[in-house]
Amino acid sequence: MFVDREEELGKLFKYLRLWEKGNLKGVLIYGLRRVGKTRLIEEFIKRAKYRGARLDASWISTPRDMLKLFSKKLMNAFDTEISVSREEDPIFQIEEALSLPEKIAKKLDERIIIAIDEFHSMLETIPVHLSKAGYGKADDIRERILWLIRDKIQSTDKVFWILSTSISFTLIKERSKDKKGRDVLLSTLNLLKVGPLKKSDAKKLAMALNSELSESNAELIAELTGGIPRLIEVIASELRGNKDILNKIHKMIEEGKLDEVFEAILNFMTDFSRRERILLIRVLKAVSEDNRTVKDVANYLGMDRQSAYLLLEELVRLDLLVKEKVNKIVKYEIRYPLMKYWLNLRVEPTKTMDIVFSTLGITAESYIRELFNHCIGREITIWDDSKGTFLAGTSEVIKLKIIRTLDLDEIRKYNADAGIVTEEGLILIEVKAKEKDITKEIVARICRREGKWFLIHLGTGEITKPAVAEAIKCGVVIITREGVKLIAKKTDFPIIP
Repeated sequence: MFVDREEELGKLFKYLRLWEKGNLKGVLIYGLRRVGKTRLIEEFIKRAKYRGARLDASWISTPRDMLKLFSKKLMNAFDTEISVSREEDPIFQIEEALSLPEKIAKKLDERIIIAIDEFHSMLETIPVHLSKAGYGKADDIRERILWLIRDKIQSTDKVFWILSTSISFTLIKERSKDKKGRDVLLSTLNLLKVGPLKKSDAKKLAMALNSELSESNAELIAELTGGIPRLIEVIASELRGNKDILNKIHKMIEEGKLDEVFEAILNFMTDFSRRERILLIRVLKAVSEDNRTVKDVANYLGMDRQSAYLLLEELVRLDLLVKEKVNKIVKYEIRYPLMKYWLNLRVEPTKTMDIVFSTLGITAESYIRELFNHCIGREITIWDDSKGTFLAGTSEVIKLKIIRTLDLDEIRKYNADAGIVTEEGLILIEVKAKEKDITKEIVARICRREGKWFLIHLGTGEITKPAVAEAIKCGVVIITREGVKLIAKKTDFPIIP
């Protein structure tokens, strides 16, 4: 559902008019996941006087994938046929894919709008894939793709280009530079940040999604969600009636129905920072438990005040915290009210933990996703010992060369906790982090699913012998807590205690 993004739409139409006058620049739309970037693009194309198409690049991992996606989507969107080369050279395939929009525009003799959603995927997966296939260094290939995109944006007045991304602007700046540190891409783009909805628009969205809501409860939802559209959608669609709204939202948090949204916020926001994600979440957890001053946070986490201050200020810069002076003392608070409750309910309270990801549930899953994402492009080899210390005796060795990790939408499709794409194919991952034994029944449930699976055990329970036997029987590899520590150690990633 689209609710009042007139300011953002106005900027897009402004950039379109400038392009029409010969200012051959595209647009980069950036913002956290689930904030409404895709819906904004679709509405813009719908209202514009030119026909357009949105291409989802999040599934692209090879040049051939890119060419197939572009050709199929463009022919369907513009109801026309275009010839596609069978050339096997991957760089040629990339160039041909990027040339297809102009080819269609010329054939139809009209101007068109092309939006590449999550375009950064092309800069992440394709270079790694081609580098491993022997086509050169990944950084050189990435730079080549950047120059190809730049050339297509600047060389034609037939195609108005929109690129969107959910990774941080800081990372985009880094990945838009050549080896000498010079900007290649951003100078050809107008920038548009898409943030949460205004309170009035958030209220309007809540009432549009649920006609049973009273104005006061819709306003409460708008305030609690901080204007994040996806949060509003999840909450408003679940509520029935107008009584006990806070209790119902509390139950939704306990049941994990908001995990996906807050995970996406943390993934996006903490990408802005060079500081460890884990440290930032430790500080957020401290503030959520009413440690609101530098002194309180430092004491809670057992760190010096200077470190606590720097981390708190970083979270203010990331827009996760707000600060105010009360009687000459600076106090910090979580910007999004529901995030505070989520941290309290979904991240277990502890003052002695080395990292928040050693807790249970979604945080353990998040740690594993972050670990494997950190491992992209690296070669990982883990040998088990006679005691099964690392792989529980389910495999002698695992060798991984990770091309990419699955995003949350892909993970949900497979009913998994995480997933990685390696040179050998897709591996799905289930994470167990509770104080329960890993039994034969648990492994058997995984065995009944399709695909290759890893079972990662971060909990304190035992891995039973029948579970190991069942895993060996059906090809499930169990990675123990020590195995995860070893992967983290080999790749310089924060190690769970």
